[in-house]
Amino acid sequence: MTDQIIGAGGGGSQRSAGGSQKVAKDNLDSRQVARIVDLVSEGEIEGPATPARLGLTRGTVRYADEMLKDVYFNNTPIVRAGADVSSGVSSGDQNFQQYEVSVRFGAEHGVQGSLSEVSESVQEEVAVGTVVANGTPVTRTITDQNVTAVRVTLNVPQLQQFRDNGDITGTSVDYRIQISYNGGAFADIVTDTIKGRTVDLYQRKKYFELDMSQSKPVQIRVIRDTVNDANRTGDDTFNSEIIWSSYTEHVYGKFTYPHSALFGHVIDAKQFSRVPDRKYRIRGIKVKIPNNATVDADNGRLIYSGVWNGTFGAAAWTTDPAWILYDLLINKRYGFGQNIKEEQLNKFNFYDCSQYCAALVPDGFGGQEPRFACNISIQTQSEAFDLINQMASIFRAQPYWSAGALALTMDRPQDPELIFTQSNVTEEGFSYSGSSIKTRHTCVSVSYLDLDIRDTAYELVEDEDAIKKFGVIKKSIKAVGCTSRGQARRLGEWLLYSENRETETCSFTTRMAEGTKVRPGMIIKVADPFRANRFRGGRVKPGSTGNVIKLDRTKDDMFPNGAPDTFDFNIMLRVRDEDNDQDVVRQVSVGGINSAQWTGDTITLPTGSELEYVPTANSVVAIGTDGLRPSLWRVIGVAENEEGTYSVTALTHETGKYDFVERDVPLQRRDVTALDNPAGQPTNLVADERLYEANGQVYVKIILSWQPGTDTARSIVRWRYENNNWNEFVTFANDYEILNATDGTYEFEVVGQSAGFQNSPPAQETFTAVGKSAPPATIPDLFIAPIDQHNAELHWPQSVDLDVRIGGTIRI
Repeated sequence: MTDQIIGAGGGGSQRSAGGSQKVAKDNLDSRQVARIVDLVSEGEIEGPATPARLGLTRGTVRYADEMLKDVYFNNTPIVRAGADVSSGVSSGDQNFQQYEVSVRFGAEHGVQGSLSEVSESVQEEVAVGTVVANGTPVTRTITDQNVTAVRVTLNVPQLQQFRDNGDITGTSVDYRIQISYNGGAFADIVTDTIKGRTVDLYQRKKYFELDMSQSKPVQIRVIRDTVNDANRTGDDTFNSEIIWSSYTEHVYGKFTYPHSALFGHVIDAKQFSRVPDRKYRIRGIKVKIPNNATVDADNGRLIYSGVWNGTFGAAAWTTDPAWILYDLLINKRYGFGQNIKEEQLNKFNFYDCSQYCAALVPDGFGGQEPRFACNISIQTQSEAFDLINQMASIFRAQPYWSAGALALTMDRPQDPELIFTQSNVTEEGFSYSGSSIKTRHTCVSVSYLDLDIRDTAYELVEDEDAIKKFGVIKKSIKAVGCTSRGQARRLGEWLLYSENRETETCSFTTRMAEGTKVRPGMIIKVADPFRANRFRGGRVKPGSTGNVIKLDRTKDDMFPNGAPDTFDFNIMLRVRDEDNDQDVVRQVSVGGINSAQWTGDTITLPTGSELEYVPTANSVVAIGTDGLRPSLWRVIGVAENEEGTYSVTALTHETGKYDFVERDVPLQRRDVTALDNPAGQPTNLVADERLYEANGQVYVKIILSWQPGTDTARSIVRWRYENNNWNEFVTFANDYEILNATDGTYEFEVVGQSAGFQNSPPAQETFTAVGKSAPPATIPDLFIAPIDQHNAELHWPQSVDLDVRIGGTIRI
C-alpha cells in the first residue's frame, strides 16, 4: 500500500510526541501476619538436621539459612534442599517469601533467648503522632523496668513521585531506628527502606527485643535519612512523609519452657488461605552415651574406641536404638524413670547391643548404613510395656528381667552357651512341635517413613521359593522408628526367613543347676539321643585337667557299634569375662579329634587345643560326629516350676540367617512422584517491546518469554521498574506481558514451580525499554510523478511503525 499527496515543496519527518500519562500501580500494602509457636519435642535437642549435619554453630547467619531447608509449610521446604546458601539465601531458592523462623533447643533451664516475637504478652500502645523529618530525629523514653520488647509503628500517608512529564511512579524513603540504654550512646537496631507507590495510608511495624541485662531508661529514636520532600532537587514532586504513629510496650510472661524445644514463625498471611501445616526435620533429643563413643555426623551411629569403663560422657544426639531405649527407661520426665532405677539396668548389656546396632551394612544403593537406626517421634502416651517392646523391636531385641536387673537379648550371631543332653534334663526328655504352614507368610509389606516424600512408604519383600510352593500369603508390618528403605527391607527379609526356616520349637525341663543359667535369646545346643538314635552326651568327672577330660561314661557306651574316626568335643565351661568383670558360662568346642585319643572314659585333647580353664565336675559334654552334631536352638522362654526345675522353650536357630538378611541386594531407586522434585531452571529468558493499539491510542508493551525447565507446573514472574517494589504474578504460560509500559529499566526474575510447590533457581534479565521515544524507521522509497510543470504526485510505502500510522505525521 502507498500513500498519495498532491502538492509541492519539501520537508522531513519526526516521531509524534503524543502519549498518555503513566501512573504506576499502587503496590504498597500493609501486611497481615500469622504468629505461631510449635512445641516439637522434649529438650534439649540437637536442632534442625541440615546445619547440625554440617557442624555449623548455633546463632550464626549460615546456621539460620541452612535450617530453612528443614522447615516445611504444607510439606514444602521454605528453602529448596539443594540450594547453596553459603553466601545467603537468594529469592530463587525460596519457596515462600516474607517469613521469620526462630528455634529454641529446649535447654534444662529454659529457652536460650525468648520467642517473644510470636508469643502472647501484655501490651500497652503509646501514641506519638509526630512527623520524622530529615535532620530532626524523634525520640521517646521508656522507663518501665518490666518492658521486654517494643514495636514501633510508622505511618506513610502517601508514597509517590510526580515526574515532570506527567507520569506518577513510586519512590523510596530511608530511615533508621536507634536505641540507647541508661543515657548511653545510640546504636542502630533497624536500617530500612520503604519502596513502592501508595496513595493511601501505609503502615510499617518494626519489632525488637530489649536487652534485659541493660539498665533502664531506654530511649528509642527514629531518624529519616532521605532528604525531605520540599528540599529535593529537580522538577519532580515527591510525597514521602514519615509519621511516627506510636510504639507498643510488650511485657511478656516469665515462662522459660525448660526442656521444651520450640519453633516460632511469623508468616505473611497473603501466601496462605489458612494457617499452613508445619513439619520439621530435626535431630532430636540428646541422650546419655558412653564416654568412649563419638557420633557419626552423617547417620547418627556411635563409633566406639577402646574399652568402656562404664561411665557416660556428655549427652548427645544419636540414632542408636539401644541408648535411646536406655534413656526412655531412666528418664523421670517422659520415661519410666519413676519406676526403675538406673542401677537396675545392665548397662554393659546395652553397650553390647549398641555395638551390634552401629555396625555398617550394605544399604542397597552402593553405600553403607548402620545396621539399626532409630528416628522416631513419640507423640502420644503409651503403656510402658507396649512402648518398651516397640522400641526393642527396632533392633530385634527382647527385654527381660534377670537377677534384679533389666537386660536385653538380641536375635544376632552368637556362640552357644549351654549344652543339653539326656544327662541334664528330666526323664521326659525333649519334645518338638512345628509351626503351621498357614502361619507362614510368603511376602511382607513393611511400612516406614520416607524422608524424601515425608510420608509413609512401603517396601515389599517376597520369598519367591515359598510363593511357588504356597502362593501369595501377605503380611503387613510397621518398621518402628525406621526412615531407611534398606533397614525396612532387612526387617522384611528377617521376618520371612524366620517364619519359613526357623519353624520348629523344642521344649524340655531341666534342673536348677542349668535352669538358672538359661536366659531368653540364649543359643543352646541340644544332643537328643532319641532323635539322633544314639546317646552322645555325658558329664565331667572329678580329676579332669585342661587337656585330659574324664567322663561319666566310656567311648563304648557312646558308640557301641564302633567310634568314628574323628569327633567333635563340646563342653560348657565357667570362664572369666574380663570386660564385664564377672564369671560366665561359655560353650567351648574342639573339632577333629582323632578317635585314638579317646580311651575308655578319658579323652586327651590335641596339643594346642587345651582348655583355658579346668572343667568343674558335672560339666555337661556333648559329642558330635559328621552328619550328627548337636542341633542349635534359640531360647524364647524360661519358666521356673514349683519343684525347683525350669521349663525351657527354644526355637530352631539357623546361623546362616544373618548373612542372608544382610546380603547386598541392589535396590532400585523409586521415583513414585514428581511432586517432590524441584522445577528446573527456566532458560532462554528474553524481553522485547512492541507497540500496540487500544481505543485508537498507541501504547508500549513488554513481552517476556522463556523456556520452562523440567517438572514445571507454573511459573512465578517477578519484575520491577527503576528499583521500585517488586511485582509478582503466577502464570501457567511461557510468556508474560506488561501493558502500557513506561520507558526505563526493568528487572525480571522467572522462577519455575513444580506441582509440589518446589521452586527452581531464578532466571534473570535486565531490559531497558525505549518505548515511543525510539525514532521511526526511514521510509524506504519516495516516488515523484509529474502532473504538469507546476504539480507532481508523491508516492511512498506506508510506514511500518504503528505510532506513525496512528497519531503520527509525515512531513515533507
